[in-house]
Amino acid sequence: MSRRLPIDWALMFEQAQETGWDVSDLALHLDVDLRTVLYYADRLGIAWRRKPHASPRGIDRPAVLEAARHENLTAIALAGRLGVARQTVYSALRRHGLYLSERRDWTSEFARAAATGETQSQLARRLRVSRQAVTKAKKRLLKTTGRGPSNATPT
Repeated sequence: MSRRLPIDWALMFEQAQETGWDVSDLALHLDVDLRTVLYYADRLGIAWRRKPHASPRGIDRPAVLEAARHENLTAIALAGRLGVARQTVYSALRRHGLYLSERRDWTSEFARAAATGETQSQLARRLRVSRQAVTKAKKRLLKTTGRGPSNATPT
């Protein structure tokens, strides 16, 4: 079992900052856990953290997300186009408060469907959404309006 020599943490932080290392580089160089480096940085009063996380392939630019919304892309299609995971697209959208589709006025959509005798499946095809999206919207609408199943519109 080898014995570690004491580390002069103040000197290590100073040299690491001069060479442009971040916290994880220093931890790797010293062969210690990242939490250990962060502990000593905090103990010495050094406000030194990791490098900021970069957004993958520029997806965080609102212009990219806004363009995808105007092209009527789904999150899955946008993820495929950008070469990132679907969840990455959803996270970026949520971060910017954007939606790929416009918020629908489901009340008028259900009223129109009831007037024309359209089923939920037909409504979903017309609106280019999944049938599950229509079912969820219907449940949400019934919950907020307090209308029971007897007054429900399309089936």
